[in-house]
Amino acid sequence: MSSNGTFVNKKKIPKNTPYRLYDEDIVNLSKGSNNFDSENNLPLSTLGKGAFAEVKLAVNRMTGEECARKVFSGESNIAKGGELFDRIIEQGHFTEDETRIVILQLLLGLNYLHKQGIVHRDIKPENILLNNYNGLEVKLADFGLAKIVGEQSFMKTLCGTPMYVAPEVLKSRSGRKYGNKVDMWSLGVVLYICVFGFPPFSGI
Repeated sequence: MSSNGTFVNKKKIPKNTPYRLYDEDIVNLSKGSNNFDSENNLPLSTLGKGAFAEVKLAVNRMTGEECARKVFSGESNIAKGGELFDRIIEQGHFTEDETRIVILQLLLGLNYLHKQGIVHRDIKPENILLNNYNGLEVKLADFGLAKIVGEQSFMKTLCGTPMYVAPEVLKSRSGRKYGNKVDMWSLGVVLYICVFGFPPFSGI
């Protein structure tokens, strides 16, 4: 369902119009021209995998500009274990060993993203998917708020999920300036929830 004028394979889908997605469809969620097509963009690496798609880092062949590209794929890439959030609710909480396994994977994933200059900005259990029902292999999903920034660049947009957002993101507009460390704050909240089964700031 397109709510803001989404492009699929260069074709603009009108607002509130249902559209069936197929294997290898290329989706651009911005209102501008569709710069995410495979003809004009060279995929560099996979940034993350969701239940039905992969988010790839790509570079525009004509402009050299980097962009994130979502490629929908077949059933083989479905994360059958569901969301980390649901697993925590089901178990109550994780053991320290289970938490260590999950957080280590996410640290490695974020380290890679940050080295590529990408900040996720919405780390939370609902955006972490489990590959299967019994294991603890996880994938980071939903790059809707992700942003590519330079080493010396800062972001000023107020975004994220309140319970997980870092303090610097909540500063007044004039003083708001943050970098990739906001992902680490959010991951710390996820770690706490894994161990205890509830958020650290639930009493606020």
